[in-house]
Amino acid sequence: MPDEQEKNHGKENGAEERHRPGEPIPADAIGSPAAGAVTAFRDGRRRGVSIKPEQGRGYAPVSGKVKKMYPMGNAMLIVSDKGEEVMIRVCNEVDEIYSMYFRARVVQNEIINKGKLLLEFDKEGLEAEGVEVTVFVSAEAQDGRLFAMTGCNPVKAGEALLWA
Repeated sequence: MPDEQEKNHGKENGAEERHRPGEPIPADAIGSPAAGAVTAFRDGRRRGVSIKPEQGRGYAPVSGKVKKMYPMGNAMLIVSDKGEEVMIRVCNEVDEIYSMYFRARVVQNEIINKGKLLLEFDKEGLEAEGVEVTVFVSAEAQDGRLFAMTGCNPVKAGEALLWA
């Protein structure tokens, strides 16, 4: 019989639980930065959701501050007004040759509102290069709360995606 630690393994700081019909969704939920099909992902310790975007745009999933912009322009870390750290990354590619396909529309330390255009990317150009275009979103609450994942699939941009 598994012990308590084994039962909870994999649920720490991650988007493991899905929304159940009838449960209320908080008004301050982390929104989807893009419209598209959603799946849960795990990459080592990081857990979150991945979205197959319909368009080449990413929007702010929360109001807060852009804490870090990554050099290629395809990733950023946002600290929400509630203190949650939300990481958004488009594609897994790290080759700088692909940086020409990304246009950041915000700068580091900028204060943003939920729904603001964060970045644009050339979805068709990346796909023509053989790059799998996926938007990854992960969140971490300061108090260690777990995040539930949307039960909606696909999601619309701005629609509730994660919440504690």
